[in-house]
Amino acid sequence: MNLVQAWSLKRGALQALASGKTADALYGWQAALAHNPTNPDLIRGLLRTLRTDPGTNQYSEMSIQYSHWLLRLSATNLDDIELVSQVFERYRLTDLELGMLTPLNHRLSPSLEKAYLKVLFNAGQIKEFARQWKAVNPSVIDAELRLYQAAYQAGWGTVNERLQGKESLDAALTHAEGRVVANRLSLAVGLQTRDLQRFAQALRRLSEGGLDTPADHCNYWHLLSAAGRKADAIELAKAYRKPPGTGGEAIQLAEAYSIMGLADNAIDLLQRGTMEYAYDERIWMVWGDI
Repeated sequence: MNLVQAWSLKRGALQALASGKTADALYGWQAALAHNPTNPDLIRGLLRTLRTDPGTNQYSEMSIQYSHWLLRLSATNLDDIELVSQVFERYRLTDLELGMLTPLNHRLSPSLEKAYLKVLFNAGQIKEFARQWKAVNPSVIDAELRLYQAAYQAGWGTVNERLQGKESLDAALTHAEGRVVANRLSLAVGLQTRDLQRFAQALRRLSEGGLDTPADHCNYWHLLSAAGRKADAIELAKAYRKPPGTGGEAIQLAEAYSIMGLADNAIDLLQRGTMEYAYDERIWMVWGDI
């Protein structure tokens, strides 16, 4: 009976997904898994739904939970690793994606080789990104990876390379298919070069689409402080209302609040975090430190 119910709920989830009803589809997948929790196909369906969700990061915790569960069931399946990598990238779970791919970096498929390059850059491991770039299979390099190379040149290249890299990123902003990636890479370049204007413009554009993250705002506050505008940074930090999606984001916000001298804000946030992300022992450690 459980298997029949799981099949029926799976069909309902697929119908909801086809109609663009992400929340209903996710509910269906979860209900199906309640009847058949060790079925990898059901978990894959849920993760594919998460991967295509165009909304906010409200499903970050769900993506972590079911990604880990799928990897426990099929840890050696490169197709499943590729799916999880895509979900981690979608929800900007950079540390988790890097930790998954690094041990596999000598046997990655072409798509995972591309994912590994991107996550190295996104994690700030720029020297390793440059080393991997030199060894990458040319067939892997596409328009998106060329933007990553442009960002590397813009932030870490020679004077001429920096100019060329920034021009490439700015040109990509005029094309819908590369705009989001170019904005996100502009954040990295702005942070590296202390270009407050570039960072602020990219953050504004991402925020307008609901694609900004707590880490983006924390970095902006740090840049403002470094530019002698700590008062502005403090006011923005006090006014920030977007809730963290994971325990890691809660920690980033709390640490930024603490640096700004807003210890009470940090403690209030971490108190809520101990209830929402009780599994993450780092919350307790940071709370104690502050």
